[in-house]
Amino acid sequence: ADPVPTNYCSAKAKKLKANATAYNVFTPRTNFTRWYKITTSSKKKISYWSNTSDNAYSIQIFNTKLRRLETEKNGSDLSYCTKAAQPKGTYYIRIQCQSRYSNEYDYAFGMVSTLKWK
Repeated sequence: ADPVPTNYCSAKAKKLKANATAYNVFTPRTNFTRWYKITTSSKKKISYWSNTSDNAYSIQIFNTKLRRLETEKNGSDLSYCTKAAQPKGTYYIRIQCQSRYSNEYDYAFGMVSTLKWK
């Protein structure tokens, strides 16, 4: 993990290959949002997983116009996929620690989240 992550907005999203794992540590000193850019080579439902299944985190997927895509659980609390098959192209996944907005989730500071997609 980067000491001070730079992927805090969609314009600075880090590329994340399919089946690769991204690790994030959320601390009070840094912005609590991380963006990842993914590219699909064919039309398909996009599946993604994280170890952050509680309400302290939010994970969403967007198209290139930054419109949020509809998703559904994919068998467990940790796995999601887009409701519809998406065209070949570039997408963004945003993972966000809710502590940025509320002290209610302060326990999330310093926790490590993982993110993976296929």
